[in-house]
Amino acid sequence: MVDVEKIVDKVANTVDENILTEEERAEILTKRLEIDANSDNRLAKMIRPLITLVACAVWVFVHCVAVFREVPSEVMYSADAAFMTCIGFYFDARRREKVAQRKAMAAIQIDKQRAKIERQEARVRRRLLRRQKNKE
Repeated sequence: MVDVEKIVDKVANTVDENILTEEERAEILTKRLEIDANSDNRLAKMIRPLITLVACAVWVFVHCVAVFREVPSEVMYSADAAFMTCIGFYFDARRREKVAQRKAMAAIQIDKQRAKIERQEARVRRRLLRRQKNKE
């Protein structure tokens, strides 16, 4: 006979291995954006603005055509949705880049301050040791 539980377990395991959660998708997307931002390739850096400009051009075209001819509402809604999605993605990704850049700059400043404090403390310790040796 067919073991239903075994089949269900295999299907469930396969789905778990191959389907990503929202957090995993967001993590992969963030990594991809970081790779694109740090790339030397100009196209990789310009892909978000280019896609946003293309979506904007399509949106303007559809709305201009709608003034002179009847355009199906599905086309209008699709153009609006694509345009708003691209705009939202562009500005969200840009914000994430700026936040990451500011965090990196803050970490550098913190490291510089720590190094400065450590040098000052080392200098004070050396002076104290010299004073102790001179007193002896």
